[in-house]
Amino acid sequence: GFFIEECINFNVSITGSEASIDALKILKKKFNKKFHLLNLSLPESIKKKTKERFDFVIFNDVFEHLENLDDVISDVKNILKKDGVVIINLPSSNGVIFKISEFLMKLGFNKFYNRLWQKNMSSPHLSYFNEKNLKQLFSKHNMEKVISGFLDSLSFNNYERFKNLYRNSIIAIFFTIICFIFSIIQRFLPKDIIFIFFKKVNSKK
Repeated sequence: GFFIEECINFNVSITGSEASIDALKILKKKFNKKFHLLNLSLPESIKKKTKERFDFVIFNDVFEHLENLDDVISDVKNILKKDGVVIINLPSSNGVIFKISEFLMKLGFNKFYNRLWQKNMSSPHLSYFNEKNLKQLFSKHNMEKVISGFLDSLSFNNYERFKNLYRNSIIAIFFTIICFIFSIIQRFLPKDIIFIFFKKVNSKK
């Protein structure tokens, strides 16, 4: 619920969606009706769940897990306002991590590549994208790119993150230093996370 918390903190009206019934109950208990929450498993029709139209539809590390993407985009397009925007962030098939894993797979080391696709996990990646093939996919639905860019895989300071994972502060510090070094190196390498905004072609500029 991190993104939900950010929206609430900035007083942004938000409708959230969650496919898992168990997770839905946890979110409702945590946020106590501070926002509208739908039980939605795409490509299930959103219009069957709500009559609202939205300024933004945001896929936050979700789009790569979905099947029947043409159906998803068509449905999302129908619930956008006239000038509404679809925002997507997801791992990139042009990123250095994907390329290294792909190279290792060709050498017979499949573990890293399978982990990227989250193989045999409850919610595997069903597709990998980059800016080019995302634009091709959305252009079929008469939607165009507004803006795109990259996000850092790691921030400079990850100590609090590792402190929550490991009780041993020495281990937390060790991983913090490793991530700090990588966060500097990653600025000179192909980025692993992309974001891109799409809108209807006929929307006003």
